[in-house]
Amino acid sequence: MLRDIFADFNVKVVMYLRRQDLFIESIYTQYVHEGGDLSFEEYSQGVSFGSDYNWQVLVDSYSEVFGKENLLLKVFEKKQFYNGDLVEDFFNTLGVGGVSGAVIQSKNVGYTRDVLELAREAIRYLNIDQKKRMRIALQELSSRLGGRYVYFSAAKRQSIIDSYSESNAAVAEKYFGRRTLFDHALIECEEYKGLSVESASRILLLLLNDKEYRCDDSNILRGVYAIERLVSRFFDILIGFPQYCVKSVIRRYYGF
Repeated sequence: MLRDIFADFNVKVVMYLRRQDLFIESIYTQYVHEGGDLSFEEYSQGVSFGSDYNWQVLVDSYSEVFGKENLLLKVFEKKQFYNGDLVEDFFNTLGVGGVSGAVIQSKNVGYTRDVLELAREAIRYLNIDQKKRMRIALQELSSRLGGRYVYFSAAKRQSIIDSYSESNAAVAEKYFGRRTLFDHALIECEEYKGLSVESASRILLLLLNDKEYRCDDSNILRGVYAIERLVSRFFDILIGFPQYCVKSVIRRYYGF
């Protein structure tokens, strides 16, 4: 079908391949961005490792339609990007020079792990407009907080890498003329312990103090009391933390 649609065109297919464990973590984050509320464990149970996201099957199917010579395959790893920048790499692949990735800022900022867990719990209570507003606010906040999202344990990550080793090696040899496709180094990160009342309170406080939620400095104490009520109500509904824990965290944050 694709061959027929583009029969009158000289088609070049640009395709970026990402290591499967990292790709699954990325699309899960996007799933939460778009309103999904499953936990990562629930979401990943639907993935058949080794067969889903098999790049050999995907690339070979495009090769059969458009020809191997018309595939412009790239690896989604910063150290393999042109000048270490995805945007520059893309335009360089197209033969367009003089484009700096610094000029184009990404609008799809990932959540930190704590921010994602908070968003996942809250999103089921919001309407479409509120979800959009929350996504923008949490993305801005995540960019300030820093950190990266990691979901798989080291052992699970290694097993996933192993499950795709044969198919990835076949792609590397056939299309790149080398033995390995991806950097197989594991991400060093402490095991996530879950969303704590301290982390959740801090995130909510930063949001409530931002833009239209910002407290009036002339009456900060009344603002603190208002925030205590809002945050306590949130925790009562979603997590069941005692209100006195929330108040303790909030008052330490404000220095009361």
